[in-house]
Amino acid sequence: MHPFLLNPKNAAVVTRQKPYGSGKFVWFMLLFSLPFLLVGCIALGFLLRDVGATQALINGDDTQATITQLRIENSGDDPSYFVAYRFEAPFNGASRTIESSHIINQETYNTLSEGAAVAVRYDPANPEVSKLSALVNWNNVLMQLAFAVMFSLFGGLALIFFVIRPWRLTKALRARGQMLPGQIINASAEKDGDGDWNLEVKYYFVSPYGVGITKTQSAIRNDLRNTAPPPANTPIVVMFADERNFTLL
Repeated sequence: MHPFLLNPKNAAVVTRQKPYGSGKFVWFMLLFSLPFLLVGCIALGFLLRDVGATQALINGDDTQATITQLRIENSGDDPSYFVAYRFEAPFNGASRTIESSHIINQETYNTLSEGAAVAVRYDPANPEVSKLSALVNWNNVLMQLAFAVMFSLFGGLALIFFVIRPWRLTKALRARGQMLPGQIINASAEKDGDGDWNLEVKYYFVSPYGVGITKTQSAIRNDLRNTAPPPANTPIVVMFADERNFTLL
């Protein structure tokens, strides 16, 4: 009986027509994960800037400003709301007129009107840094932190599990891998959320050191959609480098 291959492309590996592994998937996942890491790093950069500004405003001074403009920008599905205002602030022993604007939420926007007075908090050391007093808090910083952590974590995990680990496995198997016989303990298949046929195989083999190893691996096998999973005791081939680096071919 011919051994069952979890990945039919490994047939050329079993017949020694080509070495194990392809770098295409690793490169694809590297290109996939790097943008998430980049976005996370950029978000962290903005976060560090806003942490300093928010801390300065938390300890800042309040004053009255006059609203000079309210506007809505419709750049997508959700409109953005902006307020512009003018106020006087002491700076270097003189009074200075500051004009500023920033984005606000819709609820705050609906309470404001042009020409009205509004409380503004500013940084005495740099009056250009200001914000409506009612909106001075850590909420926005915490949202940016969550955003940065989410993207960085997703990109980092993708890099570890889909780039670094497959690369290390491929490198180990190409350098010192050997093919060992094994057998299927049981196999099952089901349609996943994307409609693909996911085959899960639990298998057993004995390492060159006489250690019995059991593991479960899965793969998308749409070509087996209308067939029964391979039965128990079906022979398999395992590419083995050591007890941490091996895979079912």
